[in-house]
Amino acid sequence: MTSRGESTRLMTTSRGEGAGRRSPRRLPPEAARWLTVDLGSSPVQVVVAGVTGGVGTTTLTAMVARCLAMHRPATRQRPSVVVLDHDGGTAHERSGAPGAGVVAVRASGGGLSSRPSPEDATPAGARGQDRVDADVLLRCLGAQALNPGPTLLDDPTVVAVVVAPWHADGLALAGTAADRLGAYRTVVVPVDVTRAQTSRAGLGLPWDRALTAPGEITERALSAASRRAVIAVSSEVIAAARRVAVLTAG
Repeated sequence: MTSRGESTRLMTTSRGEGAGRRSPRRLPPEAARWLTVDLGSSPVQVVVAGVTGGVGTTTLTAMVARCLAMHRPATRQRPSVVVLDHDGGTAHERSGAPGAGVVAVRASGGGLSSRPSPEDATPAGARGQDRVDADVLLRCLGAQALNPGPTLLDDPTVVAVVVAPWHADGLALAGTAADRLGAYRTVVVPVDVTRAQTSRAGLGLPWDRALTAPGEITERALSAASRRAVIAVSSEVIAAARRVAVLTAG
C-alpha cells in the first residue's frame, strides 16, 4: 500500500499526443489501487444509462473509457477498453477512438438484450466473424435507466452506471433506478448540466465548459474538478465490478 501523501506515477495521454506518446500524471493512491486492480480473464461489463435524455450519458461514457484506457495496460491480443454505442450517438467520437487507447465497436442487434455478451459486438469496419475482447466492455445505452422493458441493464453481472441531472428530482429518479437494479452493482453519477448544482458533496460530474464542445474530449481541456470527478467515477466503477464478481461467483 502506498503511504499517505504519496502518489503513484501513472501514464496519461496529453492533448495533441498520439496513443504512443504519454506524459506522466499522478493519481491518489486509492484511485491508483482500483484503476490498476487485476480484473481476471473475463471482460468486465459496464452499462451506462441515463434517467432521461440530455444528461451527459454519452459524454460520461467517453470520459470513463479514456480514463480506464489510460491506466489499464493493453496487450497486442486484448485492448483494455472497448466502447459499444447502443444509442447510435457519438460515444466513439467523444472518446477519441480508435486513439487514446480506446477501441470503437459497432453494437449489433439493436443493443437491447437481457444477457449481454462480448460476442454481440464487432469492431467498426470489421468482418462479421471477427469478435472483440477487452479488459472492460463499456456500453452506452442512452436514456434507458428507467426503462421497464428488457435491457442490457437487467443482467445481474453487469455494473450499471446511472446518470442523472444533479438536482433533487434527478437524484430521486436515479434512486428509483438503483433500487430496481441493485445498489451493490449500481454507480449513480449526478451531472450538473444546468450549472444549478449547489453542493459539492458526493460523487458527481460538475459543469465544465469543455464538455459542451463537440468532438473528442481531451483531458487537458477539462477543469481540475472534472478530472478528479472522472477518476473518482472510474475508480467506483471498478470497485463495483469487484463487488459484482464476488457476489455472483459460482
